[in-house]
Amino acid sequence: MDLKMANFSHSFILAFDTASAVETKAVSVFVEEIQKRTGITIPIVHEFPGQASAVIIIGSEETAGKAVADIAPLKKKISRLNAAGTEGYRIAICKKPIPTAAVIGSDARGVLYGVGKLLRKMQWSDNFVGFPQDFSESTTPEFSLRGHQLGYRPKTNAYDAWTPEIYDQYIRDLALFGSNSIELTPPRTDDNPTSPLMKYDSLEMMIRVSEIIHSYGMDVWVWYPDMADEYVNPETIAFEIAERDEVFSKVPYIDHLFIPGGDPGELDPEPLFAWAETVDGILKKYHPNAKTWL
Repeated sequence: MDLKMANFSHSFILAFDTASAVETKAVSVFVEEIQKRTGITIPIVHEFPGQASAVIIIGSEETAGKAVADIAPLKKKISRLNAAGTEGYRIAICKKPIPTAAVIGSDARGVLYGVGKLLRKMQWSDNFVGFPQDFSESTTPEFSLRGHQLGYRPKTNAYDAWTPEIYDQYIRDLALFGSNSIELTPPRTDDNPTSPLMKYDSLEMMIRVSEIIHSYGMDVWVWYPDMADEYVNPETIAFEIAERDEVFSKVPYIDHLFIPGGDPGELDPEPLFAWAETVDGILKKYHPNAKTWL
Protein backbone atom coordinates (compact mmCIF):
# COMPACT_ATOMS: atom_id res chain seq x y z
CA MET A 1 0.00 0.00 0.00
CA ASP A 2 1.29 3.48 -0.84
CA LEU A 3 2.48 4.92 2.49
CA LYS A 4 1.49 8.42 1.36
CA MET A 5 -2.18 7.45 1.15
CA ALA A 6 -4.38 8.33 4.11
CA ASN A 7 -6.92 5.66 5.09
CA PHE A 8 -10.52 6.84 4.77
CA SER A 9 -12.11 3.37 4.90
CA HIS A 10 -13.91 4.17 8.17
CA SER A 11 -14.60 7.83 7.52
CA PHE A 12 -17.72 9.97 7.76
CA ILE A 13 -18.97 12.49 5.21
CA LEU A 14 -19.87 15.84 6.72
CA ALA A 15 -22.63 17.35 4.58
CA PHE A 16 -24.97 20.22 5.39
CA ASP A 17 -28.70 20.74 5.91
CA THR A 18 -28.50 24.02 4.01
CA ALA A 19 -26.99 22.37 0.91
CA SER A 20 -28.69 22.82 -2.45
CA ALA A 21 -30.18 19.90 -4.37
CA VAL A 22 -27.11 19.70 -6.61
CA GLU A 23 -24.73 19.67 -3.62
CA THR A 24 -26.80 16.90 -2.05
CA LYS A 25 -26.66 15.02 -5.36
CA ALA A 26 -22.88 15.36 -5.40
CA VAL A 27 -22.64 13.77 -1.96
CA SER A 28 -24.91 10.90 -3.05
CA VAL A 29 -22.83 10.34 -6.17
CA PHE A 30 -19.65 10.23 -4.08
CA VAL A 31 -21.11 7.65 -1.71
CA GLU A 32 -22.56 5.51 -4.53
CA GLU A 33 -19.41 5.44 -6.67
CA ILE A 34 -17.25 4.43 -3.70
CA GLN A 35 -19.72 1.74 -2.65
CA LYS A 36 -19.73 0.24 -6.17
CA ARG A 37 -15.96 -0.19 -6.15
CA THR A 38 -15.10 -1.02 -2.56
CA GLY A 39 -18.24 -2.34 -0.88
CA ILE A 40 -17.95 0.46 1.68
CA THR A 41 -20.92 2.75 2.31
CA ILE A 42 -19.60 5.91 3.95
CA PRO A 43 -22.11 7.35 6.46
CA ILE A 44 -23.35 10.92 5.94
CA VAL A 45 -23.62 13.17 8.99
CA HIS A 46 -24.66 16.80 9.40
CA GLU A 47 -22.58 17.59 12.48
CA PHE A 48 -18.89 16.94 13.05
CA PRO A 49 -18.72 13.41 14.54
CA GLY A 50 -17.24 13.22 18.01
CA GLN A 51 -15.59 9.83 17.46
CA ALA A 52 -14.23 9.49 13.94
CA SER A 53 -11.05 8.10 12.41
CA ALA A 54 -11.41 10.23 9.25
CA VAL A 55 -13.77 12.88 7.88
CA ILE A 56 -14.62 14.11 4.37
CA ILE A 57 -16.24 17.55 4.16
CA ILE A 58 -18.27 18.18 1.01
CA GLY A 59 -20.06 21.44 0.25
CA SER A 60 -19.90 24.88 -1.30
CA GLU A 61 -18.07 27.89 0.07
CA GLU A 62 -21.40 29.06 1.46
CA THR A 63 -22.40 25.83 3.17
CA ALA A 64 -19.06 24.28 4.18
CA GLY A 65 -16.91 27.33 4.87
CA LYS A 66 -17.42 27.38 8.63
CA ALA A 67 -16.68 23.67 9.04
CA VAL A 68 -13.35 24.10 7.28
CA ALA A 69 -12.54 27.19 9.34
CA ASP A 70 -12.92 25.15 12.55
CA ILE A 71 -10.08 22.77 11.55
CA ALA A 72 -6.85 24.77 11.74
CA PRO A 73 -4.57 22.58 9.55
CA LEU A 74 -7.28 22.28 6.87
CA LYS A 75 -8.05 26.01 6.98
CA LYS A 76 -4.35 26.79 6.57
CA LYS A 77 -4.03 24.46 3.59
CA ILE A 78 -7.18 25.77 1.91
CA SER A 79 -6.16 29.40 2.47
CA ARG A 80 -2.93 28.84 0.53
CA LEU A 81 -4.90 27.90 -2.59
CA ASN A 82 -6.12 30.39 -5.15
CA ALA A 83 -9.80 31.19 -4.88
CA ALA A 84 -11.86 29.13 -7.32
CA GLY A 85 -13.98 30.91 -9.93
CA THR A 86 -17.38 30.02 -11.33
CA GLU A 87 -17.98 26.24 -11.30
CA GLY A 88 -14.55 25.73 -9.75
CA TYR A 89 -13.49 24.03 -6.55
CA ARG A 90 -10.76 23.72 -3.98
CA ILE A 91 -9.67 20.38 -2.52
CA ALA A 92 -7.36 19.92 0.45
CA ILE A 93 -6.40 16.82 2.45
CA CYS A 94 -4.53 16.89 5.75
CA LYS A 95 -3.52 14.05 8.08
CA LYS A 96 -3.80 15.80 11.47
CA PRO A 97 -5.53 15.79 13.88
CA ILE A 98 -7.22 12.97 11.90
CA PRO A 99 -7.21 12.36 8.14
CA THR A 100 -9.55 15.04 6.81
CA ALA A 101 -10.46 15.88 3.23
CA ALA A 102 -12.45 18.88 2.05
CA VAL A 103 -14.14 19.41 -1.30
CA ILE A 104 -15.24 23.05 -1.40
CA GLY A 105 -17.02 24.24 -4.53
CA SER A 106 -17.30 27.89 -5.42
CA ASP A 107 -20.92 27.01 -6.23
CA ALA A 108 -23.10 23.90 -6.43
CA ARG A 109 -21.68 22.72 -9.75
CA GLY A 110 -18.19 23.18 -8.42
CA VAL A 111 -19.00 20.75 -5.61
CA LEU A 112 -19.90 18.05 -8.14
CA TYR A 113 -16.75 18.64 -10.20
CA GLY A 114 -14.65 18.58 -7.02
CA VAL A 115 -16.21 15.27 -6.04
CA GLY A 116 -15.27 13.95 -9.48
CA LYS A 117 -11.64 14.96 -8.99
CA LEU A 118 -11.45 13.45 -5.51
CA LEU A 119 -12.86 10.16 -6.86
CA ARG A 120 -10.15 10.15 -9.50
CA LYS A 121 -7.47 10.62 -6.84
CA MET A 122 -8.82 7.71 -4.82
CA GLN A 123 -6.83 4.53 -4.29
CA TRP A 124 -9.23 1.69 -3.67
CA SER A 125 -9.68 -2.04 -3.31
CA ASP A 126 -12.20 -4.26 -1.57
CA ASN A 127 -12.98 -2.61 1.77
CA PHE A 128 -10.33 0.07 1.36
CA VAL A 129 -10.61 3.77 0.51
CA GLY A 130 -7.50 5.94 0.46
CA PHE A 131 -6.67 9.46 -0.64
CA PRO A 132 -3.24 11.11 -0.99
CA GLN A 133 -2.60 12.71 2.38
CA ASP A 134 -0.84 15.81 1.05
CA PHE A 135 -3.01 16.56 -1.97
CA SER A 136 -4.42 20.04 -2.59
CA GLU A 137 -5.75 21.77 -5.69
CA SER A 138 -7.71 24.79 -6.87
CA THR A 139 -9.31 24.55 -10.31
CA THR A 140 -11.64 26.75 -12.37
CA PRO A 141 -12.97 25.67 -15.78
CA GLU A 142 -11.44 27.54 -18.71
CA PHE A 143 -14.61 27.43 -20.81
CA SER A 144 -18.13 28.30 -19.69
CA LEU A 145 -19.83 25.79 -22.03
CA ARG A 146 -18.66 22.17 -21.84
CA GLY A 147 -21.14 19.76 -23.32
CA HIS A 148 -22.06 16.83 -25.51
CA GLN A 149 -24.99 15.90 -27.73
CA LEU A 150 -26.63 12.63 -26.68
CA GLY A 151 -29.34 12.02 -29.23
CA TYR A 152 -31.69 9.07 -28.79
CA ARG A 153 -31.65 8.10 -32.44
CA PRO A 154 -30.17 5.38 -34.69
CA LYS A 155 -27.11 7.43 -35.60
CA THR A 156 -24.34 6.23 -33.29
CA ASN A 157 -24.95 2.48 -33.02
CA ALA A 158 -25.05 3.00 -29.27
CA TYR A 159 -27.53 5.48 -27.77
CA ASP A 160 -30.57 3.90 -29.39
CA ALA A 161 -30.02 0.69 -27.39
CA TRP A 162 -29.73 2.52 -24.07
CA THR A 163 -32.11 2.64 -21.13
CA PRO A 164 -32.60 5.67 -18.86
CA GLU A 165 -30.34 3.96 -16.32
CA ILE A 166 -27.48 3.74 -18.84
CA TYR A 167 -28.01 7.38 -19.79
CA ASP A 168 -27.88 8.29 -16.09
CA GLN A 169 -24.50 6.64 -15.53
CA TYR A 170 -23.06 8.06 -18.75
CA ILE A 171 -24.24 11.58 -17.93
CA ARG A 172 -22.94 11.17 -14.38
CA ASP A 173 -19.51 10.25 -15.74
CA LEU A 174 -19.52 13.26 -18.06
CA ALA A 175 -20.47 15.51 -15.14
CA LEU A 176 -17.75 14.11 -12.90
CA PHE A 177 -15.20 15.00 -15.57
CA GLY A 178 -16.52 18.56 -15.85
CA SER A 179 -19.32 18.66 -18.43
CA ASN A 180 -22.05 21.17 -17.65
CA SER A 181 -24.40 20.72 -20.63
CA ILE A 182 -26.09 17.94 -22.57
CA GLU A 183 -27.91 18.48 -25.87
CA LEU A 184 -30.95 16.33 -26.72
CA THR A 185 -32.63 15.66 -30.06
CA PRO A 186 -36.45 15.62 -30.41
CA PRO A 187 -38.42 12.99 -32.33
CA ARG A 188 -38.47 13.22 -36.14
CA THR A 189 -35.11 14.95 -36.38
CA ASP A 190 -33.16 11.99 -37.76
CA ASP A 191 -33.13 10.20 -41.09
CA ASN A 192 -34.93 7.29 -39.42
CA PRO A 193 -37.49 7.91 -36.67
CA THR A 194 -36.75 4.65 -34.85
CA SER A 195 -34.59 1.53 -34.84
CA PRO A 196 -35.05 -2.10 -33.77
CA LEU A 197 -32.87 -1.39 -30.72
CA MET A 198 -35.00 1.43 -29.29
CA LYS A 199 -36.91 0.22 -26.23
CA TYR A 200 -38.67 3.52 -25.55
CA ASP A 201 -40.69 6.12 -27.40
CA SER A 202 -38.42 8.99 -28.49
CA LEU A 203 -40.33 11.69 -26.64
CA GLU A 204 -40.63 9.56 -23.51
CA MET A 205 -36.86 9.08 -23.46
CA MET A 206 -36.29 12.79 -24.06
CA ILE A 207 -38.46 13.58 -21.04
CA ARG A 208 -36.63 11.08 -18.84
CA VAL A 209 -33.16 12.20 -19.88
CA SER A 210 -33.98 15.89 -19.36
CA GLU A 211 -34.85 15.00 -15.77
CA ILE A 212 -31.54 13.16 -15.36
CA ILE A 213 -29.51 16.05 -16.76
CA HIS A 214 -31.29 18.55 -14.52
CA SER A 215 -30.68 16.40 -11.43
CA TYR A 216 -26.93 16.85 -11.90
CA GLY A 217 -27.31 20.63 -12.16
CA MET A 218 -26.36 20.61 -15.84
CA ASP A 219 -27.98 22.66 -18.60
CA VAL A 220 -30.47 20.92 -20.88
CA TRP A 221 -30.00 21.90 -24.51
CA VAL A 222 -32.30 20.88 -27.38
CA TRP A 223 -31.06 20.67 -30.97
CA TYR A 224 -34.13 21.37 -33.10
CA PRO A 225 -33.53 21.67 -36.86
CA ASP A 226 -36.15 22.85 -39.33
CA MET A 227 -37.10 19.58 -41.02
CA ALA A 228 -39.82 20.81 -43.40
CA ASP A 229 -39.08 21.60 -47.06
CA GLU A 230 -40.58 25.07 -46.74
CA TYR A 231 -42.27 27.25 -44.12
CA VAL A 232 -44.80 29.12 -46.24
CA ASN A 233 -47.64 26.62 -46.49
CA PRO A 234 -50.11 27.23 -43.60
CA GLU A 235 -50.60 23.49 -43.08
CA THR A 236 -46.85 22.95 -42.80
CA ILE A 237 -46.50 25.81 -40.32
CA ALA A 238 -49.45 24.55 -38.24
CA PHE A 239 -47.92 21.05 -38.07
CA GLU A 240 -44.47 22.35 -37.10
CA ILE A 241 -45.92 24.64 -34.42
CA ALA A 242 -48.08 21.86 -32.95
CA GLU A 243 -45.12 19.50 -32.81
CA ARG A 244 -42.91 21.98 -30.98
CA ASP A 245 -45.73 22.87 -28.62
CA GLU A 246 -46.04 19.21 -27.65
CA VAL A 247 -42.29 18.75 -27.15
CA PHE A 248 -41.76 21.97 -25.21
CA SER A 249 -44.80 21.38 -22.99
CA LYS A 250 -43.90 17.78 -22.13
CA VAL A 251 -40.13 18.03 -21.63
CA PRO A 252 -39.84 19.33 -18.05
CA TYR A 253 -36.43 21.02 -18.31
CA ILE A 254 -35.09 23.04 -21.24
CA ASP A 255 -32.45 25.74 -20.69
CA HIS A 256 -31.34 26.35 -24.27
CA LEU A 257 -32.71 25.72 -27.74
CA PHE A 258 -30.34 25.50 -30.71
CA ILE A 259 -31.73 25.90 -34.24
CA PRO A 260 -29.13 25.06 -36.90
CA GLY A 261 -29.19 27.11 -40.08
CA GLY A 262 -28.32 23.99 -42.06
CA ASP A 263 -27.52 20.27 -41.88
CA PRO A 264 -30.46 19.93 -41.88
CA GLY A 265 -32.49 23.03 -42.70
CA GLU A 266 -32.44 25.17 -45.81
CA LEU A 267 -34.07 28.45 -44.79
CA ASP A 268 -32.45 31.66 -45.96
CA PRO A 269 -31.58 34.12 -43.19
CA GLU A 270 -34.72 36.29 -43.35
CA PRO A 271 -37.29 33.46 -43.06
CA LEU A 272 -34.99 31.62 -40.63
CA PHE A 273 -34.97 34.54 -38.19
CA ALA A 274 -38.72 35.00 -38.52
CA TRP A 275 -39.37 31.30 -37.87
CA ALA A 276 -36.91 31.23 -34.97
CA GLU A 277 -38.85 34.08 -33.34
CA THR A 278 -42.03 32.02 -33.63
CA VAL A 279 -40.35 28.96 -32.14
CA ASP A 280 -38.86 31.03 -29.32
CA GLY A 281 -42.34 32.27 -28.46
CA ILE A 282 -43.59 28.67 -28.14
CA LEU A 283 -40.58 27.76 -26.01
CA LYS A 284 -41.10 30.71 -23.66
CA LYS A 285 -44.68 29.60 -22.92
CA TYR A 286 -43.32 26.62 -21.03
CA HIS A 287 -39.71 27.59 -20.26
CA PRO A 288 -39.69 31.37 -19.78
CA ASN A 289 -36.00 31.56 -18.88
CA ALA A 290 -34.76 29.43 -21.78
CA LYS A 291 -32.57 30.96 -24.49
CA THR A 292 -32.75 30.36 -28.23
CA TRP A 293 -29.56 30.18 -30.28
CA LEU A 294 -28.98 30.10 -34.03
